[in-house]
Amino acid sequence: MTHYETGGKKIHDANIIATMLAYGIQAILTHNTNNFERFGDIVIVKSIG
Repeated sequence: MTHYETGGKKIHDANIIATMLAYGIQAILTHNTNNFERFGDIVIVKSIG
């Protein structure tokens, strides 16, 4: 939480990333790559299309 911006609506994206890490998921496929770019150092962010 201290390394990434997570205030307001961004907390939902942070929750997705935290869940991914808890389950060992290393990549996310999304239309909203801008929402997840800040986590690019801990997960792989791929765009759909």
